[in-house]
This record gives sequence, C-alpha cells and structure tokens, in this order.
Amino acid sequence: MAKRKGPSLQGIFKQYFHDHPEWLRTRSNDEIIAQFSKDHPKIEADNRVKQAMFNAKNHMKKGGKGKRGRKRKVEMINAAIKAPKLGHGALQILENHVDDCLAMARTVGAESIREVIGHLHRARNMLVLKIEA
Repeated sequence: MAKRKGPSLQGIFKQYFHDHPEWLRTRSNDEIIAQFSKDHPKIEADNRVKQAMFNAKNHMKKGGKGKRGRKRKVEMINAAIKAPKLGHGALQILENHVDDCLAMARTVGAESIREVIGHLHRARNMLVLKIEA
C-alpha cells in the first residue's frame, strides 16, 4: 500500500476549521466546499469529501473530548475507591470485605468466574457511592 503524499481529507478540513473557527458555527457549508475546490481543483467534491468535512466539523465542535472524559470519570471513581473516608461505619466494613473478596476472585482465575468478578466489582462500586453520599 502506497503512502499518502499529503494530509488526509479530514486533516485538510480540520485545518480549515482551525484557521476559520467561525465556519464551525455556520449551517451552510458552501463556503467551505468552495474553499476546498479552490485549493484542490483535481479532487472532486463528492460525498466522500463532504463526509470528511462533516466528520472534521463534528470533531472540532466537540473539541476531541471523547475518551478523555470517560478516563477522567474512571479516575475519579478509582480515587474514591482507593481513598475511602475515615468513617468506619457498617458500609465501610462491608466495602472492605467485598474488596477483599474481589481481590481473591481475581487471583483464582478471571476466565472461569468472570461473571462473579463483575458482580463483585459492581457491588463494591455501589457501596462506594453509598458511602460517599
């Protein structure tokens, strides 16, 4: 497979939106397609090009949040799990026991009792949320 000699279609449109952020807020894409046709006369502005433009516009509007937002949420949950509050109530003791059971289940074998591990994990997370509330 030959290497691409220039930027991808989506890369071209991302650069357009970076240079002209006002184009992200417009409903009509005629100006963007006109600029593309002017800059790249050999490439026909067909559905493939328009789809690349729509994808780039959508990506630039979101700001590329996608997975990073989920990672932050997971980090917050893990931090809450690792640093429980000082209260030693019944829920805290129960959470510690479930955590011990989860650790033991993981050492036994993940494949053979995968569903059990999943239930223990969800139970521990629910307890953490109850303790934090």
